[in-house]
Parts: sequence; C-alpha cells; structure tokens
Amino acid sequence: MGNKNALIGIGVLILVAGLASYSFLSSSAPDPENQLVIYSTIDPEDFEYLRQAFNSKYPDVEITYVQDRPGNIYTRIVTEKDAGQPTSDVVIITLPLQMSLQDEGLLELYRSPENGAYPDVFKDPNGFWVATSLLPVVQVYNTDLISSEEIPKTIDELIDPKWKGTTLTHDITLGTTGTNWLGSFKTVLGEEQFTKLIEGLAYNVQPVRERSFSGTPRMVGQGEYGIGLTAYMHDLIGNKAKGAPLEMFQVEGLPIGTTLLPVSLVSEARHPIAAKLFIDFILSEEGQTVLGNIEVRIAARPGITATYTLETVLPGKTPEDLLIFPNDDARQNLESFIELFTELFGG
Repeated sequence: MGNKNALIGIGVLILVAGLASYSFLSSSAPDPENQLVIYSTIDPEDFEYLRQAFNSKYPDVEITYVQDRPGNIYTRIVTEKDAGQPTSDVVIITLPLQMSLQDEGLLELYRSPENGAYPDVFKDPNGFWVATSLLPVVQVYNTDLISSEEIPKTIDELIDPKWKGTTLTHDITLGTTGTNWLGSFKTVLGEEQFTKLIEGLAYNVQPVRERSFSGTPRMVGQGEYGIGLTAYMHDLIGNKAKGAPLEMFQVEGLPIGTTLLPVSLVSEARHPIAAKLFIDFILSEEGQTVLGNIEVRIAARPGITATYTLETVLPGKTPEDLLIFPNDDARQNLESFIELFTELFGG
C-alpha cells in the first residue's frame, strides 16, 4: 500500500474531507450529516487507507477517528452513555467486548445490504455486528530450536513434561482474549480432555505477563522460548517478514481459534446515516479489498482478491473450520475460567 503516513495525535485522529454537498444523503433525512465519529482499535495509519477510499465515494463526510485499546473504548462508550452524552456513531473492537456492548443495549440493530456476503459464523444472527477482519490465534515454534519433526502434533505430545520451560503463552489469567481462547476449547474437547490439556499446560507453560498477544511471537522468534501457544496470525506474518525463524503448527484435535473485529452501529448515534454508509462501505467488496491489502489485516469477506484473506493466510481452511471465540461456554463461565486458570497458572 506504499509508505504509511505519520498521523497526528495520541488516541484521537480527525480526518477531514471536503464539505461541498450532501447529495448522497436521503432527502428524507431530518438534517444533513457531514460528521461521523468512529471508535476503533485499528491503527490510525491503517485506518487512513479506509478513510481515503470512503471519502473518495463520500467526500462530504468529516471523520473524527478515535483509536484506543479495546477495553478503553468499551469503557468510554459505557461512560458516555451513562453521562447522557453518547458520542460515537460506529464502533470497531474485538468480539468479546462488542458482544458486551450488545448485551448492555449499547449497539443499534442494523442489517447492512452487504451482510449476505458473510458466512453465519462471521456475523451476529440478530444483525448487531458483522466481522470486518479476522484475528486467528495460532501456535508457533522457533525453527532454529525445534525441527518440524520434533514439534508436538497431539495434545499428549504438547503437554509432555519435556517442553516445560520452553513453552510460552499470553497471560490467560487476565480475563481477556487469552482466557476466552483457552476456555472455548472446553466445548470442543469435553470435560475430561479439557482438564487434561489445561493441567498439562499449567505444568509446562511460562505465561507472558502482558496483555498483548504480540509478546509471544516476538519472544519465541528471539529464541527465548521454543514454542508459543498464543500468537495472532498477523503477528506471525509480521515477525516472519522481519526474518524471525518462526513457523506455525497445529495440534490434532485443537481447531484454529479466531476472534473477530466486528463493526457496529452505536445506540443513539448522532449521525446514523453517515454511520450506515461507512458500515456498508467497510463490509463491501471494495472496502474489504482495501482492508485486505493493508499489511496483515485479514479481511473477513470471502471471495475477494486481496493479499490477506482467510484463503491466503490459512489455505484450505473454511470459516466453518475455525473455532470462533468466545463461544457461549466461555462467555457464560468467564469468571469461573479466570478463577480456574489463576489457580493453575498463577495470577
């Protein structure tokens, strides 16, 4: 996509386009809308590509873009709602928190005309959100330290005590993505196999004491550990591009888990027409192609031609092959999983 622009501001970015006319708006709109406020976790320099493409279609919309960590965005939306001052029109954050916003009535139902292009597992059945991109969590190993023949291929091999001290994971006691990822396997494996897995991992694993998943592939790539259990696919791709000796592996019986980065209309949005236009755009073939050509943003829409899609980063995998997390069990029992994982792995 060329060199990324250095964008001004920490957390808040205002991207301005021309304000010539409002001909794209419905004549029945109560007031012309030339403003749009988006809260999102997408890096500002990445979002700039989407902004440019959107404004090429709708040049009269001025976008105020607020980028932050998922938890901070969630808290901000809740706080603004409680204060009677809702500000955001569109929100794009990781699935667990998007679903929490939905549970609290902070999202507005909107079924985009583009929804039909997405498989059921990538969208809310009630129409509150649709995935813009995928965040697959994969297992990685350092090829300088471990050969492809040695790497664990079954759960029994993965929890073999010989891997103690060389196996790494994100700190799954935090109640965030890592907790949801591991907890979601209980439904897949059943009680007995799940207990066997987590007790074995608790013996072998040295957790990374940070909230970001990026630490796992970085530390494995540097040779501090041989195996990493929690690496975002985009971080694996990014680290490999920089020369890190990393490869992905998959353990038999453990599907590749992925969380999603959905887009939603915020409840009581001040600019609902502009918000729906943006949602339609980012879910469209054009918007998804832009997104999928941004460095390691894995577009969710099937069938598009782009550098980063499910088809290109995980060849042979279909949406139905993936374990979308958090699943119902992980969500309903999150506190129990936090307590269990803290007891086993240490808090």
